[in-house]
Amino acid sequence: MISREWVGSYSLLLTLTTYQGGIIKRKPFNKDNHAANDPAGKEVVINYLRSKGVPAIENPDDYGVDIMIPGSEVERRTVYTKTWPYPTFHVPERKTKFLKLDITYDVVVHHVLPAGEFDTLYRCKSSVIRDHPLVEVPNNSMPEGEYFYDVPVGEWEVAFTTIPNIWD
Repeated sequence: MISREWVGSYSLLLTLTTYQGGIIKRKPFNKDNHAANDPAGKEVVINYLRSKGVPAIENPDDYGVDIMIPGSEVERRTVYTKTWPYPTFHVPERKTKFLKLDITYDVVVHHVLPAGEFDTLYRCKSSVIRDHPLVEVPNNSMPEGEYFYDVPVGEWEVAFTTIPNIWD
């Protein structure tokens, strides 16, 4: 059974969830990180969907799925390589509430290179993500206790890459 407990102060809440006998920790909300990535990621996905004739609408509810039509949760990750350098994408356990819906999970990979910047959009259905295990992944924000769905890159559709002419 999963139980939830809130600990911390009003300004810095950390969610703890019991998972298979252990505790899942969730990183605190970082408004600077959100401001740097959320609008840019949503813009890429909305522009992509509209280019395909889908009337994408951003959700005005800050606590709901990012894009209401057609139903998409968006993450933006920055890398300093030409391609995604890992065998999997990690989808945070805290996104489970959205993965229970029939949505697409979009990861905008923002590539930053000396010659220029570009984006690659990866898309995966929530039902596919739910089928993959939760694994603990130590990271800069949470050195222990944060869990992610570990989804192989091959499960994701590469929707597009905006590669500028920077490798000539």
